Amino acid sequence: MPDHLTRTPAGLVFQIRIPKALDPSLSYAPIRVTLGQIRIREARRLAAQLAGAAHLAFGHLQRNAAEGGMAVMTDQENVGRAVRDHLTALLPVLRGLDGVGRLADGSAPASSAAIAGRMAETGLNGLIGIAADRISGASALVAAEAPVLDRYYLRLVTDEGATRAHLGLPPLAPTAPASPAPARHDELASMIRDLMASQAALQAQVAGMASQQQARGPLFSEASRAYQDNLRSAHGEGYDELSYLSHRTQVFLALMEDKPVGLYTQADLQAFINQAAYIPANASKDDDYDLARIREIIEGNKKLARKPLSRSTLKTNYVGKIKTIIRAGCRQAQIPFQLDDIRLIYPKISPPKRQRTAPDYELLNRIFAKGVASGELTKAMLPLTGFVTGRRIGLLSFLRGENIKRYHGVWIAIPPNVITVDGSYQIVPYKTEESLSSFVLHNFLDEIGFIDWARQREGFIFPSLHEGVVDPADTAQKRMGRLFRAAGASAHLLETFHSLRAAKINFDRDLKIDPRTTRLQVGHELLDVHEEYGGSLRRSELHEIATAPLPKEIDFTVFRGLDFDAMASNRPTRGRPKRLVSPISR
Repeated sequence: MPDHLTRTPAGLVFQIRIPKALDPSLSYAPIRVTLGQIRIREARRLAAQLAGAAHLAFGHLQRNAAEGGMAVMTDQENVGRAVRDHLTALLPVLRGLDGVGRLADGSAPASSAAIAGRMAETGLNGLIGIAADRISGASALVAAEAPVLDRYYLRLVTDEGATRAHLGLPPLAPTAPASPAPARHDELASMIRDLMASQAALQAQVAGMASQQQARGPLFSEASRAYQDNLRSAHGEGYDELSYLSHRTQVFLALMEDKPVGLYTQADLQAFINQAAYIPANASKDDDYDLARIREIIEGNKKLARKPLSRSTLKTNYVGKIKTIIRAGCRQAQIPFQLDDIRLIYPKISPPKRQRTAPDYELLNRIFAKGVASGELTKAMLPLTGFVTGRRIGLLSFLRGENIKRYHGVWIAIPPNVITVDGSYQIVPYKTEESLSSFVLHNFLDEIGFIDWARQREGFIFPSLHEGVVDPADTAQKRMGRLFRAAGASAHLLETFHSLRAAKINFDRDLKIDPRTTRLQVGHELLDVHEEYGGSLRRSELHEIATAPLPKEIDFTVFRGLDFDAMASNRPTRGRPKRLVSPISR
């Protein structure tokens, strides 16, 4: 059915909803006016005209309410009845029925009074058409001649002679008096004038929006400042992302024009990529690095004297952050963001992401043995915990004994997202929400007494990572880096602590463990809605992970009989290694 029309046993019915301004909860029933058994073409015309009249009535009620003169118009019954009564009274004028109807073939009777309905119909239809063309801007002629056309169609409502000439009907006989307009014609003429005024206001509003669209939002520099201010308000001045955004903004503006965010195109981003691709990797860490010289730095590396940014860094940490700022600016200006589904070309000089290699069992044996031999709890137990859980080093660094609990007969850890340090809250570094999901602690950690020891102590399980350091996760990463290199891990193959996650995933694949189970264990996002059902590890999955057979190629006996108290009291030292308390004492 056409807009605003529905069919009932009684015939066609016009209906329209009360706008949200008068019905904030959108709970009122639609206003309905029965049109009866009429042709669909006639019903469409009446529906369009009644809709225009209804919107004018709604606007009138809203203005009165804003001025404090509509205290009674506060519920469905009053609003609905007022507008319905208005439309019902207007319907005879719109149909040309005020006591006089049309002939069965649709033509007007011979009497002059019968043309009254056609006068209303012709004039109002013309004005509605002008309004549509004026607002859409579809017709240049209407835009130029709108005032003249308004006056012309308004005259058709009140001047029978003008209407007859417009419709090609015979003119009135010289002696025949013009028929008096029905009583509602004055109201209709007033309504049409209101319609014209509303259309003019709407046209001005649309023109203002078009002007805003033309401006296309704030400058990139302004959008970046606003976005950073929002992040600063939400996360504080020390939020790491702020320094990245500030640097990327300055690089972008050094290479590209600062213009409204909505005016940036695919070509702009491609031009930026083509220049930024020559930025030397880690150039910002150079002692003489100066953003004012970024063009000079790029030009100086055109012959690739230094390794350029990796493709991953260029794509994610440069272009990705630039697009984030532009998107935020577009959202602020309420204009479309046009840079989502575009294809950008990354130069071949930008090396692709290096493949991370999971450490083999020989390397793991060396890492575990050196860690235990160090006598330090962190070096001994953090790599083992990372291997059997597959979790990121940041979360493991912040684990406390209180985060470990018995669940369905196995031990699980529930990572905290906020901790209290010296009476103030501190956010635990987690990458995604999935990272905060609970995970299983392998039964081997229970067999060697590590879980029992961890649950009985207060504070962090790895306390040395939190003593006199600003970033415990970064400290853990550096200490593990030194341990892995000492054990022979390859930096080129990215054999780092993070590669233990890959080792865990590969280990689970060898055991034919369901990939969904592994994803939940290591804190990865599930692939689809179907996998998300259940939301956490089932009892059978918990036991499968907790009791999984460990690789026979790895010597896990080095972890048996350790004195965890003694190891926790040992601290990393600089220079010549000192004699440490023996880790084997029980």
